[in-house]
Amino acid sequence: MKKTLLLSLLLAIMTVSLSSCDPEDDYYYDNAPFLGTWMRDDGSSTFTFYNNGYGVYTDFYSGTPPMSFSWSADDFYLTIYPDDGWGDEWNYRWSLYGTTLTLYDLDNGGTLYYYAY
Repeated sequence: MKKTLLLSLLLAIMTVSLSSCDPEDDYYYDNAPFLGTWMRDDGSSTFTFYNNGYGVYTDFYSGTPPMSFSWSADDFYLTIYPDDGWGDEWNYRWSLYGTTLTLYDLDNGGTLYYYAY
């Protein structure tokens, strides 16, 4: 009896603690305000963000083909995981004002401005 009660209590605790809402990042896959294509202010590159957590980066000056990536975001930070085989991460703090997407590069300290394309 004691064992059954203990197992029932353990099962109830696990049920409550393991059930949760969707991760906060999932909200951004469907509703991120920066979904779509963005051209850098100097015309050198574009980001395209899809609502499935993936996208495409194109660097027009390097001559390399467009690169796919996956991404995750919250209200302030955007992380891009390029599919370049190197395991890199591009970390940004993002803001959107009108049709301007501002990406502050947390790794290099620069600010990049992209416009809705």
